[in-house]
Amino acid sequence: MQKNLAEIDSFLCEVLRLADLPKPQTASVDVNSLVTEVELFARLESSKKELVIDVRLDKNLPQTQADPNQIKQAVLNLLLNAIQASPPKGRITLATRTEDNHILITVRDNGEGIAPARRDRIFEPFFSTKEGALGFGLPLVLEIVKMHGGEISFKAEVGKGSEFLVLLPIAEAE
Repeated sequence: MQKNLAEIDSFLCEVLRLADLPKPQTASVDVNSLVTEVELFARLESSKKELVIDVRLDKNLPQTQADPNQIKQAVLNLLLNAIQASPPKGRITLATRTEDNHILITVRDNGEGIAPARRDRIFEPFFSTKEGALGFGLPLVLEIVKMHGGEISFKAEVGKGSEFLVLLPIAEAE
């Protein structure tokens, strides 16, 4: 009974967070710093599976105008998904670079990948391939990225893993 109440509470918190995502409080942001913070935060979770997180940061990455907390939340959701999808002693690559006048953040794992039949639904609320999951992580990431004028896409190969790519606009020079 207590477990069910905790699950319902968690579910309601996720629904409210997705439904009432605050307007971004933007500032000039160093994406590399945010990515580093997220990786450090997720390190304990990744160590439980003895995963290697290979962080590759573009040292010349320009800044973006963004809400740092929301961008960290988006990257954290992608990284936690990669951790959950990865096999024990697997590898995750977390990278940044500049591409076509945008900042590109990528999160790649060597997990199971995403079955073709599920690919069209992964950004839908309430859809999840994980047992006990609520299906709000990727819809939240999508909403955050869109609110920042960005785009999200993914590549997946069954049995080889998935890669999520987030494009954010580069901050305009003042």
